[in-house]
Amino acid sequence: MKMNIAKCVVGMAMALATQMAMAQAYPSKPVRVIVPFAPGSVLDVIARLAAEKMSAGFGRPVLVEARPGAGGRLGAEQVMRAPPDGYTTLFTSSGSLVGGGFLVKAVAYDTLKDFTPITAAVSPVDCLIVHVALPVNSAAELIDYARRNPGKLAYGSNGMGSTFHMVGELVKQVAGIDMLHVPYQGAPEQTNAVITGQIQVAFNSFAVSRAQAQAGKVKLLAVLRDQRYAGAPNVPTLSEGLPGYQALPNWFGYVGPAGLPPPVLSRLNAEIVKGLRSPDVLAKLDDAGVVPIADTPEQFAALMRATHEGYGKAVKAARLEPQ
Repeated sequence: MKMNIAKCVVGMAMALATQMAMAQAYPSKPVRVIVPFAPGSVLDVIARLAAEKMSAGFGRPVLVEARPGAGGRLGAEQVMRAPPDGYTTLFTSSGSLVGGGFLVKAVAYDTLKDFTPITAAVSPVDCLIVHVALPVNSAAELIDYARRNPGKLAYGSNGMGSTFHMVGELVKQVAGIDMLHVPYQGAPEQTNAVITGQIQVAFNSFAVSRAQAQAGKVKLLAVLRDQRYAGAPNVPTLSEGLPGYQALPNWFGYVGPAGLPPPVLSRLNAEIVKGLRSPDVLAKLDDAGVVPIADTPEQFAALMRATHEGYGKAVKAARLEPQ
């Protein structure tokens, strides 16, 4: 018995020493951040802001690589298959990492099992916009109009299974209305579709929609948050005009392959969070229309589970099938 106890103590000591050595050595080479969308996207911009700070903290280059394709799944698969050593991470969105798993057949990964949550970096501010000629000036008026004109409105999203698609289906369910879903490649495309009248309604990025609303090219009716956005306090939340609607968790976050060693995970989290909370980055995040979160791996893991549950309910309620 004493021999077994001694072996356990020695084993624990060796494991601790290994972890300490790993923490001190990491990183010994450049760290890659895979962004599964095209260069110039909001995700890409934020990743590069954080990477500059991370590079300074690590004393090693942090390289942001765009890996667009398949709604963000190509980049996610690349990171899933990477060695769990902290040198390859993914910066992605909830709609891509979680939503795609519900509406796309044969996804190569399990969102909750095949990745290590590092931190939920930011929460994007999203909104509801409509064509200027539509005779409504609030979310409540839009719902009333849709009820009186079933099937005559089309709403845009940034793709099948995206957060905006799920929001649209939840709104249809809660409000008891019928609208046609029209997917687009991204926020700029669907904004232009509302401006030109191809569609009447869109759930969209606040950062993209704000300038168009100020120019009188679209009407901005609500933000898709549980609370009003401090950057636009006069814009009501969607739930104020649609009681019973509950916003889906929406975030941009960092994950690594499953099995990241705790010392490496802790170091990654610390450097990313420190970078996101620096004053100059915070100012730029506000300009980009996102709210910082910068939480712990444990908090992000809980948020990912809640997001998975929320998407599951939305897909089931809308009776959507994987394509």
